[in-house]
Amino acid sequence: MLLAEPYKGLALMMYEFLGPMPVEGRWRYVLAACAGAVHLVLFLFAVRSLRHNWPPRREAAEDRWFWVLVVFANVPVGVLLAFSLTATPALAPRFLIGILPAYRLLVVRLAETGGRRGLRWLYGAILPWVLVSDAAAVVKSLEPPALRRQIELTAQRMSPGDLVVCLDELCNPISWELVHRLRVPARIEAPRPEPAAGLSVHERRALEQGERLSVVPYRGAGHIDFETTGRVYVFHQDPQLPSNVATELERRGFRLERKEGGEAARLSVYRKGG
Repeated sequence: MLLAEPYKGLALMMYEFLGPMPVEGRWRYVLAACAGAVHLVLFLFAVRSLRHNWPPRREAAEDRWFWVLVVFANVPVGVLLAFSLTATPALAPRFLIGILPAYRLLVVRLAETGGRRGLRWLYGAILPWVLVSDAAAVVKSLEPPALRRQIELTAQRMSPGDLVVCLDELCNPISWELVHRLRVPARIEAPRPEPAAGLSVHERRALEQGERLSVVPYRGAGHIDFETTGRVYVFHQDPQLPSNVATELERRGFRLERKEGGEAARLSVYRKGG
């Protein structure tokens, strides 16, 4: 969870800025490490450029562009990182999408300071990466998201009185798709997650922030009305349901009917007495 782990979020954010690839699971972290290596080389170019451009000179146009790009690309990241560490978790790529043009111009500027080696790095590694990432994003945008497809299929199967349970920060998109876009009068519940032992301060703050931002009010699993429904559709991201939710469903007489979906949108369907 990027918001709960600021330093890990910063590393993955560099990968997101360079351009996410159409891979999932372990390969995503491998490419994130490669993106870190790319940024390490860019950092060495930045050190070289800082030595060349210090102190800032008003009469040098290239120097001015360098410092302008540094301010617009680095200051917002530093402010959000400090805010995430001291106040509440707020470090995520979507909060910084507006600095992407300045970031890419800074990357080009730093590569130019590396001379021929920098230009080889720019045209041989960074540019192909960005092109492949952008092309994959365009292709992916032509297909509806996996969660939307899963919700549409569920809406077709639902009967009056069925209950929808959302977990893992899925409540807001599920509520929007079902209630507002598809106009399905569904009852949606969000069980309050039980904090695991040993959570860091940032992870606890992230859980609290998720509850504050959810359009579906959180409540304890034991306080959800399961008696008036015969089927429960549970949307989740983790492979296994939280123990409090699974235990409560079993206690109320529900049995797992089927599992569907993939990593982005898992669906477990429970039926009473099934």
